[in-house]
Amino acid sequence: MNQQSLTQEQIETIFRDIQLDSKNNQHDSVLQKCDFLLQFLPTAHGIHYYKALALSMKGMNDLAYDIQLIGLQYDPDNAAYHFNAATYAQEKNDVLRSMMHYQRSLHIKPDYQEALWNYSEQLRLDGHIEMAIDCLHRLIELGEDHYDKFYNRLVACYALLDEYQERAHALYKKLLQDPTDDVARWGYALDELRQEHFDTGFTYYNRRFESSYLNNAYCYNFPYPLLGEKIKKGQVIVVHGEQGLGDEMMFMSPMNELLAEAKAAQAKVIIACKPSLVRLFASSFPETRVFAHTYREPSQDIAQLKVDAHLPMGHLLQRYRKSLADFDNNRHAYFVADSQRTAYFDQRIKIQGRESKDGKRRLRVGLMWGTVSSETVQRFERAASKKSIPLPLFKPFIDLVDDIEFVSLQNKDRGSEAALLPELQMIDFSLEQDDFYDTAAIIKNLDIVVCVCTSVSHLAGGMEAETWVPLIKNPDWRHGLPTRDTSYWYNNTRYFRQTQTDQWSDVIDNLATALRERAAQFKS
Repeated sequence: MNQQSLTQEQIETIFRDIQLDSKNNQHDSVLQKCDFLLQFLPTAHGIHYYKALALSMKGMNDLAYDIQLIGLQYDPDNAAYHFNAATYAQEKNDVLRSMMHYQRSLHIKPDYQEALWNYSEQLRLDGHIEMAIDCLHRLIELGEDHYDKFYNRLVACYALLDEYQERAHALYKKLLQDPTDDVARWGYALDELRQEHFDTGFTYYNRRFESSYLNNAYCYNFPYPLLGEKIKKGQVIVVHGEQGLGDEMMFMSPMNELLAEAKAAQAKVIIACKPSLVRLFASSFPETRVFAHTYREPSQDIAQLKVDAHLPMGHLLQRYRKSLADFDNNRHAYFVADSQRTAYFDQRIKIQGRESKDGKRRLRVGLMWGTVSSETVQRFERAASKKSIPLPLFKPFIDLVDDIEFVSLQNKDRGSEAALLPELQMIDFSLEQDDFYDTAAIIKNLDIVVCVCTSVSHLAGGMEAETWVPLIKNPDWRHGLPTRDTSYWYNNTRYFRQTQTDQWSDVIDNLATALRERAAQFKS
């Protein structure tokens, strides 16, 4: 068949075949017929639509998105085309572009149910809670609240806004009546912890592994029973990591209490943690044995040992932190920096900074502006990145350089970004940090640590270093009530909170003001 013999009837027949093949998941056939028709009808947006759909079904979302954009060139106001483009963009991890397509789709067709549903989750994860609630309320008005876990998503939004707290409590009470609803249990745990209701919160938090697909918490299936309420005489217990680096450091805050209990029972404790934490944990808890472990690849060394029980690190909290008083009465430094490594970095700060040249000991301020989410699953990447602050936004700090020696705490993954603001004259040890053992030695030499919400802020907090943490508008549960300006985990950690989503200017200005005051005190 050639171009001269292709009639309108034949075109319509082939297009019907494409639609039927698409319905029957005959994706290769769809692609072959679309390519054939596009030779004669390159501007036929419907053909581009089906070709993009077939490519997406074959997992080729990058190409699917490009093809759908061609279709949009010829029909730019088609809500379905923008909806599909949004889904392809999301699959290729371009969340912001996906959000723009959903927004356009809903501008064209305000009651587009699937777009309202998908867009609500992107808005929620991106911190635009009021807009997410508006989408979900619109679906209720349309009688389309049938989506799986619809009310779980709605209550997760309610829980983040003060004006919806009563609705959130009532809705959780209803959802928790279903014993199979692991999503409700996880959401309720986070809400209770955010409200600083620790006894209830950590009780539900201990069931986090039932919803690992939501929280990135994974417990390796060890061949030992879970540690009971009391440690038995002579037991060997392995306490193991199950989440991110910052989580493992934070979960260690009650470790000395566990060790005291174990000592009284003549029991022994083994710690299994991420490789970059091994030296730090070994020096901080010398009475333990520490092995490298990830929850998907547990330590083979531990498998050779006689072990009687295991305890996920996060379970330490329900065991020892049932109230705010438990935090207040047991808040202390629990991470220790190596003295020789500390002395080494003290000399390096003097040499690489300005002290060796002019003899002036300035206020030493560690700065960490960006997270590194190498272990973050795709659905959390955008939320993790929002905690970072682009270094050029710290320009107000430039006026403080005469009185402050800035030291970068970024590792090699982002250390070179210090060149983006050369006026700060930052000392850079990013290529000298092999693990958090080294980072702890650097922190020990600093007067203040300014660090976004990431693993280093927990390390500094656990060392009782003076730590200032800039927080997003809706941070996670571990930062407590929105009125809280200090951490209940660490003695010397102070919060600088956003007042508006994605707005860092006020936070940076407040940090600069506070640093100026401290620098003046240091000089006097």
